[in-house]
Amino acid sequence: WVVTAAHCTSGLPSVMLVFGTINRSASALNMTSSQIFIHPQYNPANLNNDVSLIQLPTPLIYTSYIQPISLVTPTQAANGFIGDNAIITGYGYTDDEYLDNPEILLWAQVEIVDNSACLGVFGNKTVNDTTMCAKGYNGTNMSICSGDSGGPL
Repeated sequence: WVVTAAHCTSGLPSVMLVFGTINRSASALNMTSSQIFIHPQYNPANLNNDVSLIQLPTPLIYTSYIQPISLVTPTQAANGFIGDNAIITGYGYTDDEYLDNPEILLWAQVEIVDNSACLGVFGNKTVNDTTMCAKGYNGTNMSICSGDSGGPL
């Protein structure tokens, strides 16, 4: 199974997934999803419940390059992760004008912040009690790029 954002899979019959590489040109394990499950209460207008599960046709074989995520415990989730550092990754556009995507997976460190810090930027239409907000670590201007939606945090 793969977890992603519902707005990335909504309306699609299937998606192609690539595993085990950070280089888009390198050989890797490719799979086409067997089924996509979008949260039944997903709301595209305000992105509430913006989550979907992608079923793989066969189980992944874990290697040093393909690993499952660690799920959080209720104790970890209770603090909301405010003040914690996290890593974001993606192949999103590095230049929106020319629609340039990097060949190598990019990453940045971010800090999880209280949702009130995001309300002024995004408004309460997209920031709600199920939203997790982050900002560039140590005052940097790092964030996801267009095309990075649904990627890991």
